[in-house]
Amino acid sequence: MIGSVEEYLARLKAALRGSDPALIQDALADAEEHLRTALQQSEGAGTKDNRGSALPDIIGKYGSPEETAAAYRELESRFLIGIETAPAAGRRNPALRFLGVYSDPRAWGGFFYMLVAAITGPSMGCGR
Repeated sequence: MIGSVEEYLARLKAALRGSDPALIQDALADAEEHLRTALQQSEGAGTKDNRGSALPDIIGKYGSPEETAAAYRELESRFLIGIETAPAAGRRNPALRFLGVYSDPRAWGGFFYMLVAAITGPSMGCGR
């Protein structure tokens, strides 16, 4: 049984050993914020339970350190799959990379938005 937030965080860090340091930092920060906020809310709600008995209930809802570590690793694997399937920009011809903006629909959307803003923007202040 986990008796404190610090103990939970230590077990979570141990469960995430070998993972990306940024993933570990995110998981620890998220878990600490969630657990401390839930403890404050349980204390502020006027519950008669003391802090020691509220924490196991909160952890039961949030998940054990091992479950939390597994969830973060799954999210990391989904993210890495997305990165690995993205085309590498460094492999193409430099001229094609430079001119690639002309084939990017997001660039054309931004250009259209800029054009509309340039046309309608000055006319908005001329109504006086």
